[in-house]
Amino acid sequence: MNDYDILRSAEALGIIDLDDIQVQIDMYEKKKYLEMHTNSIWQGKNGYWYTTIPATQEHGRKMVRRLNKEDLEEVIVDHYRGKIKNPTIRTIFEEWITEKKQWEEINQTTVDRYKGDFERFFGDTSFPNLKIDIVTEDYLESLIKNNIVQKQLTSKGYSNMKTILIGIMKYAKRKKYTYFSVSAFFGDLQISKKAFRRPEKKKQVFTEEEAEMVIEWLKEHPSVANYGVLLVFQTGLREGELAALKYEDVDGCILNVRRQEVRYKDENGVMINEVVPYAKTEAGERGVILTDNALETIKKIRRLNPFGEYMMMQDGKKIHKISFNDYLYKACDALGIERRSMHKIRKTYGTMLIDSGADDSTVMEQMGHSDITTTRKFYYFSNKSQAEKIEQVKRAIVL
Repeated sequence: MNDYDILRSAEALGIIDLDDIQVQIDMYEKKKYLEMHTNSIWQGKNGYWYTTIPATQEHGRKMVRRLNKEDLEEVIVDHYRGKIKNPTIRTIFEEWITEKKQWEEINQTTVDRYKGDFERFFGDTSFPNLKIDIVTEDYLESLIKNNIVQKQLTSKGYSNMKTILIGIMKYAKRKKYTYFSVSAFFGDLQISKKAFRRPEKKKQVFTEEEAEMVIEWLKEHPSVANYGVLLVFQTGLREGELAALKYEDVDGCILNVRRQEVRYKDENGVMINEVVPYAKTEAGERGVILTDNALETIKKIRRLNPFGEYMMMQDGKKIHKISFNDYLYKACDALGIERRSMHKIRKTYGTMLIDSGADDSTVMEQMGHSDITTTRKFYYFSNKSQAEKIEQVKRAIVL
């Protein structure tokens, strides 16, 4: 006997009253929806009952009045019942990232990035305020292609937008807000590579000559921050890993990477820099081999900051990861070379490892990558001067 038959039998025997159960369910639902309503309910001097309910993002809230409080509560219940069963895209987006954060699938930094991408791609469109039930394949295709053209998206920008859309629509389907299959949609979507803007080509690494110049300048201008930049040339650390280093992480000629500094906005919109006890990825937790030069750099840091909780402390204050780019830019400006970020030092380090003939497994371990193709695709660039390239070609081509 299934649940339905059991209920009907119990009703027939007079054990339960289904109408009474339905009343209790309705009362529970009403209580749940009224608890969702945090705006004030009040009675005016004219005897009417008032409240405000959320409207569109543009109009904020709208005033509602009814002669009886019970009637006003019915309006509130209808509003939230409709919102839950047919929410807006913005509501679904917020639910999706909140759930992913709650399940620790993403950290606050990623939450901030997703929020920024959502506003970047859709903030100036009607998409965030649309009800999920009216999002069709035609609408989504038009939205995507218009964004590619109007915002001049690169293929990477499109990939970031696609991540947000897939997350929203898959969550909506799982919650049964829609039966739209976003996987099938993107599987059928045809977009020519010519539609994407080609990113401006920037130098991805320091040439050997430039690296030597910057390293020499950093040594000639000793400070904890400058030595920190130097240490990245010698270890390939991420800025967040550098900012979270402690002296206890050094074990002989091994530097154990076990934590990182992350940056995010709190609930009040205040930017927070926090050290967390885990690396960026599972592969990021690693033991980086330190050369004699790297060990010497750490000794110099310790002389300047002998008692700090973290290696990267200057004048008693922690140096946050975002600050290191400024120190590197200062060196580049002083030397008259093109500004490049700290991440470009990391790419320079990866390039030097590969050029030196290091085993793929060693390169992966030093870089904190789980796949050598990642290193070769995104972290390997020629850092030879034009003259050296010419000589390499001449040595190779003897025909």
